[in-house]
Amino acid sequence: MNRRAKQAPVAVAWMLAVALGGGCRSTPVDPPAVTPAAAHADATAARASVTEVARTCARITSCGRMHDPTRLRDPSACVDWWLQFVAVAGERPLHDCVHNARSCADVDACTKPPGDERARAACRTAGRGGHIGRENGSFCDGKLLVTCNDDDPAQSSVVDCATMNATCGESRGAGGLVTRACLAPSVCPPDAPEARCDGTRAILTCNDGAVARVACPAGFRCDDMRDEGRASASCAPPEDVRCATAGGRTCEDDTLVDCVAHGHFRAVGITDCRARGLVCAGTGEGSRCAVSRDAACNGRAPRCEGNTLVFCAAGMEARMPCTEAGFAGCDADAHGSDAACAPSPTAPAGNDAGVSRP
Repeated sequence: MNRRAKQAPVAVAWMLAVALGGGCRSTPVDPPAVTPAAAHADATAARASVTEVARTCARITSCGRMHDPTRLRDPSACVDWWLQFVAVAGERPLHDCVHNARSCADVDACTKPPGDERARAACRTAGRGGHIGRENGSFCDGKLLVTCNDDDPAQSSVVDCATMNATCGESRGAGGLVTRACLAPSVCPPDAPEARCDGTRAILTCNDGAVARVACPAGFRCDDMRDEGRASASCAPPEDVRCATAGGRTCEDDTLVDCVAHGHFRAVGITDCRARGLVCAGTGEGSRCAVSRDAACNGRAPRCEGNTLVFCAAGMEARMPCTEAGFAGCDADAHGSDAACAPSPTAPAGNDAGVSRP
């Protein structure tokens, strides 16, 4: 990597707030009549917009790792996620950040939180002492719980157990598995629920005496609730509509209704596909915003045609020449059995070129 591009990192909390920020829907209003010429112009603009999203997603997912969320390693899923959630909050900064990246580390900085420098420093020190990997990469540094990510060191984290009236120590789970955790018997007695609200902005979770705190995204509140008869808690947006089935999706005219579920977060996501010049097409989990109801492709895995990455993007076939985008070429099994562009060993200077490994 010759130089690091200026970054506009996108925090995961922001992405989660966007992804889960649905609410009650108003009564649908019939769209105004349009002329054939206007409809053609709108369709052309919609395809151009999807093409730009597809190009950005190809770069994001080519730098993805096997442990990343699907949206960060599958270009088709990335396009669906982008059209549903990212576009709502203003997508230009993320587009620009990804296209100015000179390495996969730069791309990660656009799509992931920055991690904790204290954790990275502690992990480097522990690694030199041969401690990393002994207990799932976690260890105690006084009352600090440090978790090292060997695959992606920038994502190493640290938790101050003292903030939860806990100490850092060993936790033995089912089967005798030993892990490091924040331990607080007084906060997590045997009869404590697995999840409960800690005020209105966070959730406390208990697991075999270990305690963890999950902050709600900005604008969300914590609600104590019952999940299959058991006491639980979730972060919910204001005036939210609760999901009946996690992961359920459906089209209502050209509105995509999605039950977004992510750990303790669950809400209904409402996407107006028509606002982007798209339609809502498909059924069940295959429902998505698409360029047309007669999708040219749907559900096909990414593939290589020479050094061009080919994949489905909102129902149309997207093609990105990997070398023109700064990658070394197209790798047919970069992500297991799925294709992706292969990062270059080094990063030559130049606009939108030379995407190197971290």
